[in-house]
Amino acid sequence: MSFKKRFLTYILRHYSGRLFLVFLLNLLSVIMTIFVFVMIEPFCRLLFFGDVQQLSPVSSFAVSFLSSYFSFETIGNSIVVLIVFTIVLYFTKTLIAYAAQWVMAHIRSDAIYSLRNSLFNKILTLPIGYFTAKRRGDVVSCAVNDTQEIEFTILNSIRQFMTEPIAALIYLAFLFYLSPKLTVYSLLLLPITFLIIGRLASSLRRSARVSKQRLGLLLSHVEETLGGLRVIKSFNAQADSERIFRDLNASFTETQTGIYRRLELSSPLSEFLGVTAVMIVLIIGGIIVLDADSSLSPALFITYIALFSQIITPVKNFSTAFSNYRRGQAVLERIDTILSADEVILQPENPISVFEFNDNVTFSHISFSYDAAPVLSDINFTIRKGETVALVGQSGSGKTTISDLLERFYDPNSGSVLLDGVDIRNFDIANYRS
Repeated sequence: MSFKKRFLTYILRHYSGRLFLVFLLNLLSVIMTIFVFVMIEPFCRLLFFGDVQQLSPVSSFAVSFLSSYFSFETIGNSIVVLIVFTIVLYFTKTLIAYAAQWVMAHIRSDAIYSLRNSLFNKILTLPIGYFTAKRRGDVVSCAVNDTQEIEFTILNSIRQFMTEPIAALIYLAFLFYLSPKLTVYSLLLLPITFLIIGRLASSLRRSARVSKQRLGLLLSHVEETLGGLRVIKSFNAQADSERIFRDLNASFTETQTGIYRRLELSSPLSEFLGVTAVMIVLIIGGIIVLDADSSLSPALFITYIALFSQIITPVKNFSTAFSNYRRGQAVLERIDTILSADEVILQPENPISVFEFNDNVTFSHISFSYDAAPVLSDINFTIRKGETVALVGQSGSGKTTISDLLERFYDPNSGSVLLDGVDIRNFDIANYRS
């Protein structure tokens, strides 16, 4: 199973109770939103006809419920009752929506906390050679920036995937209840929105992957500059270092600008498509209302348009979540490269415990290379306990490599490192290093 699937499975299982609560709260929020807009029909009826007769069943139920507690004898009093009731409904709906966000905040923060811990623990177990081949700045970017972006993309998208489709379906069901004919025409407009936003999301994912790679190169150069600042200043190489940074920064900025432009395009594009859909529905609905045999009254049509405008919000949020999710997939792939990296320095099946160094350390026919670059070839020597030995040679000749092999940060390609005649690969790693 890929890391992406493992991560999503972990979220859905570990936080299943809280996610279900978020789902229920958002469901209740949507239902209350529908009741808020249902109040439009009796309000329009009062304004245009001076009564609350010939209402749809849902509006009639709401008015009957209110009339048992409040007086509807005058138009002014009836309007005040409807307005106050609508305000109370919307305030309650807002509290419920906030409660859902409050619960989701813990899920998002705790999931990222666990992911960062897993990533850092993996970094500690990886061999030194991994960080020789892999730029350290890229690893830092992955551990800090990428995990934070997971929160803003994947985790936020999970919440929207859970709630927005249900909200859209509830709105759609109620629209069918109000006018099946008009809703069928409306449905023909929604697939166009998903098709356009889907193409934009695919482009975002590709750009996000390139952006993260270039950010890693940028951070690597900063880290290398800080580590070698003494050398840079000694050789008056500030201009070269600045030029490299400027080029890397320009490359990253160019990619990031493209991502920002696509992200900023997603929301207004969704709004434009939504407004266009509302205008088309207004035209079609107006024709239906003007038909003498139509069951869709003007007041109910206004309610329909208000509710149809609400279905645009979950559709837009879902399309935005889809864009963010595709962008987040590129981040998950980068994190997976670290979490799935092989731990090449492995513990033996039956490790030998070692507590002291008695006689000598021997390098026997040691050969070693970094990938295809040979560093040591058939090296043989013995150092006895108590001796002081200097390793002398030019940069890159293998002095540090010999030290790393002794500490078993690497294993040789051939030959053996022996401690008191025993191959160090047979020892318990932590025990041996201690």
